[in-house]
Amino acid sequence: MKLSELKADLHLSYSIGMAQDSDQQSCFYADLHGHSGVGLMILKGRVARVDIDNRDTQTVDGIHNGDSEAHALSVYGKKLKVTPHAYTGPEGHYLTVRSSDGKYGIRFETDEGKIVRYYAGRVDAISYIEGCE
Repeated sequence: MKLSELKADLHLSYSIGMAQDSDQQSCFYADLHGHSGVGLMILKGRVARVDIDNRDTQTVDGIHNGDSEAHALSVYGKKLKVTPHAYTGPEGHYLTVRSSDGKYGIRFETDEGKIVRYYAGRVDAISYIEGCE
């Protein structure tokens, strides 16, 4: 879905943190007004990922930032793939669960056994460990 469609369908307002024309960028973030700590990754003009950097927003299964790795493992079981975090390993991990068709997923980042942030969306987008970088 395009950002403009999301705005119209869900009546959300957003801001783009760059002065450049967003239509010319292949990847950028939009911040949702009234939803602190929630960012939308826009890839090639479409919403590809939702980043959660607050403790209030939880997944449909009730997982949120601050929860333990053990809790996420108990909720998702063997569907959750655990891999070392690129920057905080061995104490930090990526916990990734994919949709049944493999096209979408959620990735939790952990440090010292706690979830510190997570993001959900297309599998290609959740694999970017530095956002649009």
